[in-house]
Amino acid sequence: MNKRLLLANIYMHLGGRFISRFANRELLFVLTYHRIKKDDGSPSSKFDDEVFGPSVTEFRRQLEFLSKYTTVLSESDLIAAMSGEPPGDGPFGMVTFDDAYVDNYELALPVLRQMGLPSILFVPYTLLEERKVGWWDQIAFIVKNSSKPTIELRGEKIRFGNDTGSAIRYLQSIMKHNPTDSTKTLIDEIAERADSPPPTVNEMSSELMTWDQVRTAAGAGVTIGSHTCSHRVLATLGEREQSDEIFGSKSCLENKLGVPIRSLAFPVGGIRHYNSTTTRLARDAGYDLAFSFCTGVEKLQKCNRFEIPRFSAPHDLETFKAHYHCPRLMDYGFR
Repeated sequence: MNKRLLLANIYMHLGGRFISRFANRELLFVLTYHRIKKDDGSPSSKFDDEVFGPSVTEFRRQLEFLSKYTTVLSESDLIAAMSGEPPGDGPFGMVTFDDAYVDNYELALPVLRQMGLPSILFVPYTLLEERKVGWWDQIAFIVKNSSKPTIELRGEKIRFGNDTGSAIRYLQSIMKHNPTDSTKTLIDEIAERADSPPPTVNEMSSELMTWDQVRTAAGAGVTIGSHTCSHRVLATLGEREQSDEIFGSKSCLENKLGVPIRSLAFPVGGIRHYNSTTTRLARDAGYDLAFSFCTGVEKLQKCNRFEIPRFSAPHDLETFKAHYHCPRLMDYGFR
C-alpha cells in the first residue's frame, strides 16, 4: 500500500468519510477508463497491459459507489451546468472511456445499461477507420515479441530483458514528448532494431470496437466524443496539424455516425500534452467541452469548459473510495 492510500485510509477510519460528502459537495469527479478486464484474472494482452483498468466486477462496484455518493452527469448535463443551469446536488460524477477498445462494448456497456448511467466514449476517428491500435499499443506489441535482450536506438542502448515494461514505458515517452516530425518513423525503427514486426491489421482490429458497435452504444445512451483522428500528442504538433486533428475528427465522426460531436478529449491529456493553441482550436471548432487527463478534480463552477480535469479510474474500490474521500491527497492536479 502506498503512503497516499495509507493516509487516506487512516483519514476515512477516523471519520473523514462522513465529512467528505459535505466538504466535496462542489467537486466534479470525471473518471476515465481505457480497458476493462474480464473477471477471470489478469489481462493476457499482446498489446499494452497498462491501459487495462478494473475487472467487470470492480467496475460495477465503482459505478455503484459513484451513483450512490454523487449526482452522475451526462454530457448534456455538464454543458447545461457550464451555462449556469443548476445540475442538482453535488458532489458530481462523470464516466468517460478513451480509445474505443472492444471491451468497452462487450464488458462495460452491459453494466452501464443495467445501471442506467450516462457516459462519454471518446473515439480516435482514423484509428478506428483504419483498424489500427494506437502507437502505445504498437510499441508494446513489438517489445513483447522481440527476442533481443537489448537494442540500440538513436544512439541509446535500451534493455528489454525480463522487465519489458520499463522499456515499453521509455519508448512510449519518446513518442509523447518529442515533436512529431522526429517520431514519424519511430515505430518502424523500433521494429527494425528489435527484429520484431509491428502488429498486422487483423491483430489490431480485434482489439477495437467496430463502427456498428459504436452506433449501438450511441443508441444505448453512450454519448460519442472526439479523441482526435490519430491520437498524436497535440502539444507535439504545429497549429495546422492540431487543427486537422481537432476539426477533422469532429467533422468525420459527425458524418460517419450522424450525431453531433460536442466533446473532445485531448490524447494523453496531461498538462504537457496540450497547449493554449489546443484549447483555442477546440473552441473554434465548435466543441462545447474539452477534457484533459490525469489532472485531478475541480469544483464544477470553477471548471474551464475547455480544460475539464479527469483522473484515471483505479483498479479496486478501496483506492476509488480514497480518491473520492481524499481528493486533495490522492488526485494529481487538484485545483
